[in-house]
Amino acid sequence: MTTTPSEKQEDRLGIYRRLSNAWKMASIDRDMAYQELVLAPVFDGFAPVGAAILLSVLCYPEEQDKRSSFVDAISARMFKTGTKPRSPERKELRATPGISSLLDLPNKRIEQILNDGLRRFHSRMRAGWVLGQKLSSSEDPNTQLPLRDLMLTAARQNTRTYPAFDSSTGDKEQVITSFRQRVMTPARPVAHLALEIHNLFVRDNTRKIGLLELVNSAETWLAETIENAEVHRVLFGDLFPSRSSTYLPGRSKNYCVPPAEMIAVLPFIDPITPEIGWDALKNLERLN
Repeated sequence: MTTTPSEKQEDRLGIYRRLSNAWKMASIDRDMAYQELVLAPVFDGFAPVGAAILLSVLCYPEEQDKRSSFVDAISARMFKTGTKPRSPERKELRATPGISSLLDLPNKRIEQILNDGLRRFHSRMRAGWVLGQKLSSSEDPNTQLPLRDLMLTAARQNTRTYPAFDSSTGDKEQVITSFRQRVMTPARPVAHLALEIHNLFVRDNTRKIGLLELVNSAETWLAETIENAEVHRVLFGDLFPSRSSTYLPGRSKNYCVPPAEMIAVLPFIDPITPEIGWDALKNLERLN
């Protein structure tokens, strides 16, 4: 059965309706605030672009200038590995506006950018592992594993990358402080993205996954990941509450990040109708 345009649009708007329900659960007037809004395309063959945008935000939450270089490097690598230098396909790409400059990027420069991005990606996955382990240890924040213990465990698993994390030769408190500063603090604006991507793709703290692998498979995971990550963002205060009357006295400080200090990544689903974006979420009726 052929899907009509109206049915296709209705299916895609389902993403926004589900997100709207999540915002209502989180008290929409308070928690729809965000540090920055990023729209990423998720349909019609544009999912790899959206994945590159999402990964650029994950790797460089505080450095917007590096995001575009990262997306360019991923695009250049995909174009170069997908076509031979003198092939008709490569000539066709060179005739396409905006792509010729990407093909001219030196391979060494592409490697430098992607290696830096991969290093940051792995750091975010370490943060995602800590948060995921904390949530999975118990549904009740009062009985979850202490954050400091999880950070120490994660640090011990990454001493090859960060020798300062080696607690066998250093003070444990110094190791925890170092891990918090190097891994957990930089991940704060994108903690929801790190948590969701880790849950989906990295089942332990040592497995490595390639950035190009994620981009090439974007059609299978991007829309769901963006939706789930945004739910995590608006409900982050419930998942990781601050120490209060509902949090056991004497426990180590939790990983508290207000949604207003996090980057919201939402699906850009219709380039022909740009109003289907953030403003549209506040007034879904006019999209029906």
